Amino acid sequence: MLKVTEMLTKYNHDKASGRKIKYIVIHWVGAASTAVNNGTYFQGGDRGASAHYFVNDTHIVKSVRERDIAWAVGSHGLLDQGSPYAKYGSSLFGRCTNQNSVSIEMCCKKNAKGKLYITEKTIKNTADLVQAIQKRLGIDDDHVIRHFDVNGKLCPYPYIEASKWKVLHAKLTGQHQKIKAKGNLIVRKSSLLTSKRIGLLTKGKSYEIVKTNKKKSRGQLADGGWITITEKYAEKL
Repeated sequence: MLKVTEMLTKYNHDKASGRKIKYIVIHWVGAASTAVNNGTYFQGGDRGASAHYFVNDTHIVKSVRERDIAWAVGSHGLLDQGSPYAKYGSSLFGRCTNQNSVSIEMCCKKNAKGKLYITEKTIKNTADLVQAIQKRLGIDDDHVIRHFDVNGKLCPYPYIEASKWKVLHAKLTGQHQKIKAKGNLIVRKSSLLTSKRIGLLTKGKSYEIVKTNKKKSRGQLADGGWITITEKYAEKL
């Protein structure tokens, strides 16, 4: 994991002590910038918002101490009805708050066509940070969420669609893996071997796993189905 660079801001956060952190909230910056750019910007005055960390390919910047309260997820009414996914947002409003969460902003780059994207290196660095916080604070995978889940803001924008978020979530929490089927694998509706059969995977083809059961013997595909991923049935790539 990259060493965390402290660029603490004096603005836009509340001092706190002894707060119970229950959630890690994932954001994207939404503009082409670096972690250091953002650290400098938020040190520069009243910005009306803040986050605990900014992450890019080369840096993890701490802008607000974890013990303090960043202004990151508190607003409501941010549902963007122009998106087909907007109606699914804000499911955790009132449960996840600024007071019980740590917010991590992933920095963006811009491609030749002007489209913003998040690099795999930034995702890897964010995953290292997420898993370190999870281990230190005892936060389970289900409590690693998006800004979108709290108040409906389309953030992180590239991962609002459920299937894309499943893949990113698996990477962030360390569950993501690629496997090759050693034989034709039965796809079932849930992780239970007795659940309804809903499909069949082809021998020799590669697939992405986005979630595993506690025994790591069953894996969930991005479309929701479950398969057996033990060594007898699947080769890890």
